[in-house]
Amino acid sequence: MTNITNPLTVTLDNGQTITIGVNQSNGSVTVVAPDDVYKGDQTVTTAIKGVTGGEHFENLVPGTTPVNTTVTDTPGTDNTTTVTLTAPSAV
Repeated sequence: MTNITNPLTVTLDNGQTITIGVNQSNGSVTVVAPDDVYKGDQTVTTAIKGVTGGEHFENLVPGTTPVNTTVTDTPGTDNTTTVTLTAPSAV
């Protein structure tokens, strides 16, 4: 690949975009994970909706199969919460 002048933009089905800049090989996006104290593990599903700017690749075919990531909301051994209460000795 030579003379690459524009970035590759990957659009996800949730509307977010990942931009892989000129002369770069990766990009990222931050996804908000569900955090429901009353539910156990929850799944975040995302898929590629489309790609633009890949003209310089011979045969760029994005995989559009959704990918699932499980968010585990189970306390681990290092998830200690410390609460300190202070009050006057007489009220």
